Amino acid sequence: MTLDQIRESIGRWNALRDQKDADKLNALFADGNSFYYQRNVLGEEEEGGGASRSAYIHVYPGVTDNKLMLFIISANRDNELQDLSSEGILPYITVSPLLEPSNLGSEIPEQEALLRIEAWEKDHVTWIENQVDTKENIFQAFAIPSGDVELGRKLKIFFALKLNAANVATADLVVYEKSDDGGLTPNRYYDMARPVPPFRPDGGLQQSDFYLLSIS
Repeated sequence: MTLDQIRESIGRWNALRDQKDADKLNALFADGNSFYYQRNVLGEEEEGGGASRSAYIHVYPGVTDNKLMLFIISANRDNELQDLSSEGILPYITVSPLLEPSNLGSEIPEQEALLRIEAWEKDHVTWIENQVDTKENIFQAFAIPSGDVELGRKLKIFFALKLNAANVATADLVVYEKSDDGGLTPNRYYDMARPVPPFRPDGGLQQSDFYLLSIS
């Protein structure tokens, strides 16, 4: 995809978000519940951003041909300086389509992770209908801390819902490594995705840190 196509795709997601169109948003998730990402050496150098910014991988939802797409970029490359450089920002953006729904079976023994993924499968329709009417609305992006995501490992990332102590659900991503035989590594998963908004005034989660939002 070209950068203009990526910008337009992210813009379509945000248009549905602004319209609070829960039906169309939910229809996008009918096709699946996960996507792949492989963190490569390209884009992981520290130049182009400070320590707090480079600590995250940004995940942006988009809409292309009425399908949900995910656009993934290391935070230290997600900025205007990179966009204006001679190489540009496009080489550092991974494009990932939504995968068909997975039957997890016994591949994921961690009960809490499984419960969160199953909660998305069971409750995301109602959650989106309610969430679009809140102040924060549905997510515009996710930030995944990159420190524990090994270079070169293929990841399978599931949409999930996480309940807090007050039994309020928040969107989540559960990140698994794929094992060498193509399955999911049974005892290693990551519980660390942060949806935005809400943006935070520090720690690399300010709205200005999400450059692709500003140009879409």
